[in-house]
Amino acid sequence: MGVVGSGGRERVGAPTEQGVARRVAVANTRTRSKAGFNVESFLDSAGLSRKQLVFERNEVIFSQGDPAGNVFYIQTGIVKLSVNSDTGKTAVPTVFGPGTFVGIWCLAGQPRRMARVTAVSSTTLRVISKDEMLRLLRSDRHFSEYFINLMLARNIRATQQVVDLLCDDTEKRLIRALLFLAQFSVKNENDEVTLSGVSQELLGEMIGTSRTHVNSAMRRLKRMGFVEYNEGLRIHPTPLLSLL
Repeated sequence: MGVVGSGGRERVGAPTEQGVARRVAVANTRTRSKAGFNVESFLDSAGLSRKQLVFERNEVIFSQGDPAGNVFYIQTGIVKLSVNSDTGKTAVPTVFGPGTFVGIWCLAGQPRRMARVTAVSSTTLRVISKDEMLRLLRSDRHFSEYFINLMLARNIRATQQVVDLLCDDTEKRLIRALLFLAQFSVKNENDEVTLSGVSQELLGEMIGTSRTHVNSAMRRLKRMGFVEYNEGLRIHPTPLLSLL
């Protein structure tokens, strides 16, 4: 099995009542079923290990260069993927939320992790060995289709990010990042979304700019009444959409 961050606490067996409640809350705003296929039910019935790992905010799940021998399914929480250059710069190509997988490059034969993955908020991961994941992809057509759809969605988003970086100003890139992150949270009765664990530094890494530029754009959005960040980051997705 691949090396994971030392901070992860192992949880084996059926999820606790509290864990189930969190997962139900997440499912209220984002289905994990594609054309009738429920990925969590499938994983529960596929004869896999029930091993889970729990990470708190800013804990490293795995680091660039670690041995890669397993895949992680995100049950709750948000994680960020980051890459360090030889010159010491850090880029965050994307973040992932519940219902998707991280560490998948080992399925293509990569022996070591090509990026670091860190918990943005409290996160629960299900551990699936590389061999088990490949077996499921080869043996179950519905799971394969689900996985392919996830990979296509990632490629589409990656392409859009490149276009945004080349064509859009900082504010538009920031708005798109905020709206992307909003899908991992639940709206309240005032059409607000709280982005837990999301800092201006993370936003800057996501859109390829400095924290200073993010702060300037955030102040403007706050004056317009579209974001609030005095006590945690809260956004209003509907009016933000009107600025794109």
